[in-house]
Amino acid sequence: MVHINEKYKKSILFLITIILFFVGYGMAPDPLKDGEYTVALEYNDEPVLFLLFRINIDSSIDEAFNLQELNITVSGKTLLIKFYEHYSGKMEKSITIYASILEEQILIDKPEIQRFSGTLIGNNQRINFTPKSVESSIVEFEFKILNQTNIALGLLLAISFLWLTELIPMAATSLLIPIIITLFEIDSADGALKEFSNPTVFLFLGGFLMAIAMHKSKLDEYIALKIISITPANSKFLLASFMALAAVFSMFMSNTAATAILITIALQLLDSIGIKDQKYKKTVILGIAYAATVGGIATLIGTPPNIITVGLIEKFDPSIQISFLNWFMFGLPVVIIMLPLVFIQLLWRFKPDVDEELFIRAKKHCKRQLDKKGRFNNHQKYVSIIFVLVLSLWMTSSIHHVSTGIIALIGAVALYFTGIIKQEDMNKINWNALITFGGGLTLGTIILRTGLADWFAMRFSTLQDLPAILIFFIIGLVAIVLTQIASNTASAAILIPVVMPLAVMMDLNPIVMAIMVAILCSMDFAIYIGSPPVLLAYSTGIFKVKDIFKTGILLDIVGLILVVFLSYSFFGLFILLM
Repeated sequence: MVHINEKYKKSILFLITIILFFVGYGMAPDPLKDGEYTVALEYNDEPVLFLLFRINIDSSIDEAFNLQELNITVSGKTLLIKFYEHYSGKMEKSITIYASILEEQILIDKPEIQRFSGTLIGNNQRINFTPKSVESSIVEFEFKILNQTNIALGLLLAISFLWLTELIPMAATSLLIPIIITLFEIDSADGALKEFSNPTVFLFLGGFLMAIAMHKSKLDEYIALKIISITPANSKFLLASFMALAAVFSMFMSNTAATAILITIALQLLDSIGIKDQKYKKTVILGIAYAATVGGIATLIGTPPNIITVGLIEKFDPSIQISFLNWFMFGLPVVIIMLPLVFIQLLWRFKPDVDEELFIRAKKHCKRQLDKKGRFNNHQKYVSIIFVLVLSLWMTSSIHHVSTGIIALIGAVALYFTGIIKQEDMNKINWNALITFGGGLTLGTIILRTGLADWFAMRFSTLQDLPAILIFFIIGLVAIVLTQIASNTASAAILIPVVMPLAVMMDLNPIVMAIMVAILCSMDFAIYIGSPPVLLAYSTGIFKVKDIFKTGILLDIVGLILVVFLSYSFFGLFILLM
């Protein structure tokens, strides 16, 4: 009976997936057909300045041509317009219009972007649009030609549902994306599969191999024991040591792998020194999981949303290149502030009470283990040298301009030459994560290319009247809620392509908005199934679901407030330093 019920459940979920595809197909704006359109442009001041002109969309041309200029004057104010009479209707092409205001024949510096609005009318379609940016006295309108938007929105809803329910494995869902893109002729096979070989995929691949090498050589265990052996014999210091290790390990390897390694060491250590207090065990194990979750935010390879975001930012604006070192400026401050808050919350929530004398035994136990292991063996030396070399090259990529993905592959090949990594170790790589990551990049790219992201942004343009800090908070809240029910990879792939054009439309920095969403997609503490490190902690059997929820919900809220504040106040300044 259980088997039958499970079969019916999958059938129902599959039917919902198909329905969602057709719902998205029907809800999406129709692609812009070739032909003539009327543009209505308005400046909502007193008196209103209003201008009508015509443009043509033609899929047979590659670039816009025949630049036109128009103006209208009312009560001493003149609205000047520059536009092309013919625009290309091909995928990824945009309609661009430039406007400026003169008052008594003098250009108004920085006219208020919120006062502008526009409408595109023709072929039974009506599309409202708002300005993209304002440079000096010129306001720029730009939005992508709507092309294959029906398929794109149907695909977005169906794939999001499959990722959310895991009706089929996430990697299998991700492989559906290029299949559908090719079948519906949104792109060629080469284009549909391109993002699966994105350099950032190989950055992650190199990170996985480095983590395997550290584990095989037992370098990770050696480092953990060494640090614990030199920390003061105190329960709080031991907790802080494990959390610091989890955070640092997660910066340079999968946070799931870092959590698995350290939880094993912690449980063995706590049992060996006779700690029976379950509250302290909960504090340490959950501390490792939460610290690994936070630590992954600091670097590009720490967690998938970071790399997805960088890839999508480069698609959105090729002039923006975020290096390994650049990401530190955004992620590291969050980690430095958030870790002590997690530490305080865990102690406040569980209030552990243990005999401090037991921790003297912990130090002795670690020292005995280190004595048995002796000094670094050759494999540990090789891994250490390669790791430091790779990290140094990552940190200096802005100087030598070698891709971070290529640097990761250099490290991987070096590990093969040392004999630490062998052919069979390739089977240990989390290929599911790499495929899911490639699928997320592909979906995000299609949302951008078809113009669907711009269309979504225009739907939310009514938010532009709100204070900027409130807009940041609303978008951040959407990100942190979505990541509670979907994987952080899926959440980033869905949200990032939408929030960038939305930020532009609201005269906010799209790069800051994207980075904020990426970080918040990893702020998942309350729901045990939402984050692999927290799920590993739960799988130890010492937690109830309510333990994790009551501890994590406050951290979710604190993380939201912290990241929104940093994004609103400082991240824009960091971008100027890049």
